[in-house]
Amino acid sequence: MAKVLGLDVGTNSLGWALLDTAAQTVIDCGVRVFPEGVNDPNTSKEQSKNVVRRQFRLTRRQFERRRRRKEKLRHRLQQLSMMPEDIKQFYRMNPYALRAIALDKQLTLHELGRVIYHLNQRRGYRSNRKSANEEEEKGTIFAGAEGKPGINAVEQALRSGKFRTLGEYLASLDTTTQRIRNRFTLRSHHEDEFNRIWKKQAEFYPDILNQAQYEYIAKKCVFFQRPLKSQKKNLGKCTLEPKKFKAPKSQPLSQMFRLLQNLNNLRIITPDRVTDESRMLTAKEREVIFAYLSSHDVLDTEKNSLSL
Repeated sequence: MAKVLGLDVGTNSLGWALLDTAAQTVIDCGVRVFPEGVNDPNTSKEQSKNVVRRQFRLTRRQFERRRRRKEKLRHRLQQLSMMPEDIKQFYRMNPYALRAIALDKQLTLHELGRVIYHLNQRRGYRSNRKSANEEEEKGTIFAGAEGKPGINAVEQALRSGKFRTLGEYLASLDTTTQRIRNRFTLRSHHEDEFNRIWKKQAEFYPDILNQAQYEYIAKKCVFFQRPLKSQKKNLGKCTLEPKKFKAPKSQPLSQMFRLLQNLNNLRIITPDRVTDESRMLTAKEREVIFAYLSSHDVLDTEKNSLSL
């Protein structure tokens, strides 16, 4: 007697049926339903259930790092008598007005501490990319959103020549018509302002605002950013030599391999496209293109022409 087992495997169910082909009867059948392994199955938004948990974990890490950085700065400011015991009075100071005044006039130590602490809280955006990205510069953070100016608008105001620093520009805004904080800024804006204020106030407090304190407050507290973790542990083993790891993409030898691989895959097609025939690059053509791409990021055929 021949029997056939049929299975219907879905994202959150498993259906089965056992058939007797000789008697042409169903011996038994059933279905088992279980929770989906992903969110939004069978849609373009399908994602792992761990995504949300991972996002919350990353947010907790950011809050914890920010808290440690603020506590580290607060401890140093108290050592330098730049933060009073009455914290409520300290927070009542207008940091934007003080940031504009600090460029020309002497501040008290508590006022200066308020400026530094505020720059630590609002220190602007900094990308972890090693090179500029055009798509990133076209994003919301640069172009802005509805009712929220982007980085391009802030830089345009700074290039107008009316303001020397970001703080001076923010202090000039009319708070009755627009919010001061409702805008995107770059980390470089805050770093430039910090250096200008530190240099000016160091004229009045040379013993306190020395180079050692600058190295600690600026580089280890206010603008400290944890370097990216190495991803070497994620390298796989070579398929040809299983005992060795694959070459990282950032390695020059790996980049040269990808360049030569792409050149070997190129095909020349006639401009009129009368036929579907194509040919590989000649040795001379490969040599010319390889020499050009070895010293340039991209080959723009509209702006550059090569003599092949």
